[in-house]
Order: sequence, then C-alpha cells, then structure tokens
Amino acid sequence: MKIDRIDAYLLGFSPEPALGNAQTFIRRRDFMLVSVATDCGKTGWGEVFNAPFGAAAFIRAKLAPILLGQPVVDRIPLFEKMRAVLAYDRRGTSRMALSGLDMAIHDAA
Repeated sequence: MKIDRIDAYLLGFSPEPALGNAQTFIRRRDFMLVSVATDCGKTGWGEVFNAPFGAAAFIRAKLAPILLGQPVVDRIPLFEKMRAVLAYDRRGTSRMALSGLDMAIHDAA
C-alpha cells in the first residue's frame, strides 16, 4: 500500500458576524485539507489551520516528492524523512505542512 497521490484543498469562509476574542475580530478564516491516496484505494485526511497557503506550497515543493511511492504503513520513517527537510524551521509553516500530512498518512494507514 504505497502513497499514490497527495492533494491539497484550500478552503475558507467569512463568518457573519465576525468572530471576536480578546485581541481581534476574525473576519476571514482560511484552512487546508490534505489527502493522501494509496495505490489500493484508501485515502487519509489531515488539516492545516495556520498558514494554509504556505503549507500547500511547501507540500508541493518539498514534501510530496519524498513521499510519493513510499509505503504508507511506514509512518515513523516517513515522519523522519519529512522532518529532515524542515532544516531550522521547527514551528512555522513547514511544521504545519508536516503535521497535516502526518495526520493524513496515519489516517490512510
């Protein structure tokens, strides 16, 4: 059961009325759903709520090429391959991308 396809779906909404907290009003909320499809027809889903546009670009450019064709059941080695690509960024957009893909890989497995 190998990873055959990775798709990202950028979604968003504008709540009416705007959602508020102690610091600001949220007038627009964007997020990304990421799917990992296997060659045997199983699909897993993950989500990214912080920096979805940057995470989608990072998945496309850096993470998808190292994951495609890999066995989905090898979750720890796949995580380590993705983590090795992060370089110094341990909490930003690339970590959000890794997290969403890791969720999808676990779900597909």
